[in-house]
Amino acid sequence: VARLRQGIFRAIFRQELAFFDMQTSGTLTSRLTSDTQLVQVSISTGFMETFIGLAKAGAAIVMAFNACWQLAAMTLGVGPAMGIVLCLPIAWVLKVSVLYNDALARATHVSTEATGSMRTVISFGSEGF
Repeated sequence: VARLRQGIFRAIFRQELAFFDMQTSGTLTSRLTSDTQLVQVSISTGFMETFIGLAKAGAAIVMAFNACWQLAAMTLGVGPAMGIVLCLPIAWVLKVSVLYNDALARATHVSTEATGSMRTVISFGSEGF
């Protein structure tokens, strides 16, 4: 993940100047942090959970065919339809996740800009008129 973060950081600095007019520093910082954390969580837990889930499903299928092959065959026939129905909420969660990351990037931008300007605000506030 550290190499990924460094690679993204290098890629950001290779961009043309117009890129930084469109993207703010807070947005870039937030994306750099949150997206690499998401990759780290996906790698560390996602693969293991997928492997365990597939092992459990395989064991369940073997046990079902051992108990009653007709019921197991019917269950496997309905499985693809259930998978399609379950994919709809997953697509919604992915869309919400993208919206969440965009909102987080905007909030990080505002807080970064506000704290970066604090020295100027304090200096103007301490001067007499």
